[in-house]
Amino acid sequence: MSIEKGPGQRERSKIKADLKNKVGTIFDELDKGDDRIDKLISNIRGLLDSDLFDGKAIEEDLKRCGSIEDRGEFIVSVEQALEPIIDMRVNNPEVFEKEVSRRAFVEGGNFIPLNEIVSYDMNREGWAYLHLAPARTMGPREALGKIDDALKQLAIITKENESFQGIRAASWIVANNPRLLEKFGFIIDGPIEGDEKNRHFPGETRPVSLAHISRKDLIDKYGKE
Repeated sequence: MSIEKGPGQRERSKIKADLKNKVGTIFDELDKGDDRIDKLISNIRGLLDSDLFDGKAIEEDLKRCGSIEDRGEFIVSVEQALEPIIDMRVNNPEVFEKEVSRRAFVEGGNFIPLNEIVSYDMNREGWAYLHLAPARTMGPREALGKIDDALKQLAIITKENESFQGIRAASWIVANNPRLLEKFGFIIDGPIEGDEKNRHFPGETRPVSLAHISRKDLIDKYGKE
């Protein structure tokens, strides 16, 4: 007789399966244990710096894993060291997403926040690249409102800066929701593939597309007084 797993247990199993794959990839890519741990710590630095965890204790536990040469044992030991983070993500998903995931997303990418879930950065040509932080626990209506609010802010910023050319968005979200982007005034430029995708989206298996809204269209749609 099989035992049906509840939502929390299924989420924990999903998280651990994803963690196992990512830690296994790091183990295979690097030969030295200390290098593996350094990369892992670097990848989760935003989480370790959160006030919700004893980041120093977790980091010390991870560093002790650096001497493990067996792949399976290494993965299990890293998983055990990260158990406090896994517990928080499973038992308090809204707190984890709001206080940890979104902050780590913005700070890790060195982005400029516009609100709770939307941030941006600039390239040398004057294009603002839009970034959407994790929002799984936020309702669709609220999330769409946050995006609309961010675009209004960027319209004001664009009017005040002649060098701003407009906004670009490049991600799996664009590829998966082109009509939504078009409702926000964006033009879909098409898929990002091959070497360009591997360079800018390493490890992303989902289709990725690029969209943009020009300076004029942004101001016309979102910059009216």
